[in-house]
Amino acid sequence: MGYRSDVAFCLSVNTYRKEEGEEWEYDKEKFKEMVGFFKLTKFYEQAIDPQYNLIKENHLGWREGEIIFYAENWKWYTDYPIVKAFDEMWESMQDIEGISGYVMRVGEGDGDEPDVATDEFGDDPTYNYFGVHTSMYFNDDTTLGMTQTDEEK
Repeated sequence: MGYRSDVAFCLSVNTYRKEEGEEWEYDKEKFKEMVGFFKLTKFYEQAIDPQYNLIKENHLGWREGEIIFYAENWKWYTDYPIVKAFDEMWESMQDIEGISGYVMRVGEGDGDEPDVATDEFGDDPTYNYFGVHTSMYFNDDTTLGMTQTDEEK
């Protein structure tokens, strides 16, 4: 993983249908358990700590059976306390039955392509909140304009 990474994850309570054709539901008690467990992790404690400067407004939250997190320009070194805390949280969440997770890290690549890593666990991971988007930038410090061609001169 590169020096700086954008990191996003979604932890979710597995959904089910009571009867065929009905709306998908999630276990509200399992959701409370998941959020409670998440709030007890070192990762949550550090993620909300201003010294780590990880969370901007609305980059961590939970709703309707899901915990969603997003951070930009995160120094992703395995010996950093916040990365260790994330790894511990991610591993421990896998021990809770009925919980699924999906994480994506996009870091600085060695070439033209970004360094992308994903991981998931459980029976029902949620993928629909984030993904990789490739774009182009143009960096030229000269002024471009229309010039006369040789034929017009």
